[in-house]
Amino acid sequence: MLSKFKSFFKDKPHWSNLEYKVNEQVITNKLINKALNRFWKENIESIKDDQYLMILFRIRIAQSNDIKTVTKMHKITKNDLELLKSYISLKLGIAHDAYFELPINSIIISYGIREYKYLKNPFINTLREDEVDMSKINTHTWYRHKIPIAVNISDYGYILSSVENIQYLIKIDSKTVLNIRIEFREGFKYHLIDFIKNSKKLYSFEDKIIDRDRLVRTIGQTIIDYTIGGYPIYRVVKKTRKIDKIKKDRKLTQNIITADIETYIDKDNKMVPYLACFYESSKYFYEFNKNPEELFQKFFAKLFSRKYNKYQIYFHNLSGFDNIFFFKYLLKFGYKVEPIIHNGKFIMITIKKGKYIYQLKDSYLLLLQSLEKLGESFNADNKKSIFPTYLSDLDYDGPYPDYKLFNANRVKEEDYLSYKKAYNLENTN
Repeated sequence: MLSKFKSFFKDKPHWSNLEYKVNEQVITNKLINKALNRFWKENIESIKDDQYLMILFRIRIAQSNDIKTVTKMHKITKNDLELLKSYISLKLGIAHDAYFELPINSIIISYGIREYKYLKNPFINTLREDEVDMSKINTHTWYRHKIPIAVNISDYGYILSSVENIQYLIKIDSKTVLNIRIEFREGFKYHLIDFIKNSKKLYSFEDKIIDRDRLVRTIGQTIIDYTIGGYPIYRVVKKTRKIDKIKKDRKLTQNIITADIETYIDKDNKMVPYLACFYESSKYFYEFNKNPEELFQKFFAKLFSRKYNKYQIYFHNLSGFDNIFFFKYLLKFGYKVEPIIHNGKFIMITIKKGKYIYQLKDSYLLLLQSLEKLGESFNADNKKSIFPTYLSDLDYDGPYPDYKLFNANRVKEEDYLSYKKAYNLENTN
C-alpha cells in the first residue's frame, strides 16, 4: 500500500515556476531572449524526444509588484525556442498595454514537462495553432483602455455631436468618450484626440492619417504605425548617446544581391504580390505564383539559403513598400526579424534563420531615383518597362491592355502609346 502511495506522487505531473530577476528594467526583446535562452539551456535542452512542454510566460511589474500574464498556456516541443521568442515578441507588440512601458522586476516562466503517451488525443502544437489574425484587431490597449484604430471618424464609435466637420464627440461606451479635433499639417490629416472617462480627461494622443489603410499613432513616448490588416510596428522615443565614428572598411564586399517584388491591384483595390525575383553574380532567380503565401515560402527558401549567408540584399524602396508584405510571412515561416528604424524609415532588416544571417537594405536610400530613371541614368541595356497594374488576370493573353489598366500617376499617356506602338510592331513582324 505504501509503495503504491509513493508511486502516485512520483508519477504525478510536476509544475514549476521560475522567476528571473531583471532589476527594474523596461521589457525588451533582448531581455525576453536572454531569459528564454537561459531557461531552455538549464531545463529544456535535455528533455527526451517522447516528452513535450507546457509553458506560460508572465512578468512582474516593479511599481505595483503585480504579475501580468503575457501568453496563455501552450503545448510546444523542445525545438520551438525561436518560435516562442517571436510569438512572445508579437504578443507584446499587439497588446502593448501601458505596463509594458513600466519597469519590471522579473520574468516568470511557468512550465511542466509531459509525456506524449499520456495524451488522450494527438499532440497539437498550440503555439503554431494560435496565429494572430491581425485583420480582426481594431483596438489598441493603453492603460487598460481599448482605443479604436480608425482612419474614418465614424469608425471610432457613435458620433454624439460635431462642430463644422472639425471637432467631434465620439461615444465609446456608457462612461467613455473621445473628443476629436481635425487639423491639416504638412499635407496630412491629423486627428487630435482626448480620452475622456467619467467626464474627466485622462490623456491625449494623435493619429496621423497616411492614407485610407494606414495611420501613425503617437501616444506618450510610443509611436505605432498601423497598416489595416497588417502587423503594427512600435517605436519608443528614448534618449540615445552620440553615434561613435567608425573606420572605413577597406575590403569591398561582393556578397550582394538585388531583389524586387511585383504586385497587381485586385478588385478590392488591394495590392497583391505575384512575382518575386533576385539577381546575383549574373544569375536571375524568380518565383511566380498567384498564391502570396506559396510565393513567399518558395522565394524565401531560395533567397535565405546557406549559400547566401551574410549577404546584403537590396530591395528598391524596401523602407516604404516591400516591407509591408515581408513581415507577415517572415514571422509565419519562422524567421527571426530585427529591424532598424530611423525617422520612420527601415534602414536595415536583419533576418536570422538558425545560424544563418541576412541583411535586407533599401537601395533607394542610396540611389534616390526610380528604377526607370536609374536605368536611363546608367544607360542600362534592359530598362524598366511599364505594367498594367490594374490588370488582375495574370493569365491574360490578348491585345495590348487599355490605358485605363495602367496607373496614370506613373505612366504618361504618351509613354503608353509609345510602348503600345513598339509592342504591336514587334508582334506584327
